[in-house]
Amino acid sequence: MRVLNRLTLVLLAIALLAGGLLVAVEGALAAAGRPGLVPRESWYRTLTTTEVGDRWPLGVALGLGVLGLLIVGAQVRPWIPDRLAIMIDGWQVQRRSAERHLADAIAQVTAVTNVRATLRGRGRRWRLRIRAAADADSRPAVAEALDRALLRLSAPIVRRPRIRLVRRRVT
Repeated sequence: MRVLNRLTLVLLAIALLAGGLLVAVEGALAAAGRPGLVPRESWYRTLTTTEVGDRWPLGVALGLGVLGLLIVGAQVRPWIPDRLAIMIDGWQVQRRSAERHLADAIAQVTAVTNVRATLRGRGRRWRLRIRAAADADSRPAVAEALDRALLRLSAPIVRRPRIRLVRRRVT
């Protein structure tokens, strides 16, 4: 979402800069007694002859209102954080990198394959889900490997990580 915010900010800045330059040029042309760049008379005539019952102003207003609501909704929606805080003050880890590290650590356990780790949370409260293809009797080894990997990451205490082991396919 940060990329969308920055692109929106750049577009808004360009629009404001262009508007400011247009006002400066119009002011300079008016001071020099020359006609302006913007056809003010035709705009004024269109705006003063538009009635409340006309459909196009209503459509434009509704479209802009819906666009504004969509933008507000996109900004308010909670997004997955890119970084997660660790137990060392001021330090953070990249969420995706930590997920790969945890999945690789669990994949080292014998007879465990197709490991997928998902980290969520804010601040020092992590929620962790592990999905792996393994036998049910591998659960203690997976939990131990997970604890070691979390300790290596200096991760905060993860309460009850969800470990889901699915049956391996043997072909």
